[in-house]
Amino acid sequence: MAQSFRKVENWSDYTLGCPEGTWRAELDHLAWGRSKNLILYLSEIPSDEKYWLSVFWRNGYRAEDGALGLRELKPGAVLELTTTKTKSGNPRLLAAVKISDTWTDQN
Repeated sequence: MAQSFRKVENWSDYTLGCPEGTWRAELDHLAWGRSKNLILYLSEIPSDEKYWLSVFWRNGYRAEDGALGLRELKPGAVLELTTTKTKSGNPRLLAAVKISDTWTDQN
């Protein structure tokens, strides 16, 4: 269950500048933002770089491809994400696929 972004203790460890293209990450936290957005806090695999990005209610809390409901995910899930940047430079989540429920399932 997602909590308020104010409750994520280490939120400052995460940056908005995620990679462009297709990449894998473990979901560390889900949190509700101020604008009816769901914030995904992610650790890139294998670099462990930490990123955050948002999905919005108008897209059903899904990537643009609409395939995976991100609201139902649990921390620890491993995702394959496809991202690009908007004209303003913010991340744009094009696609998300759940690879496994936890990173340990991958090892």
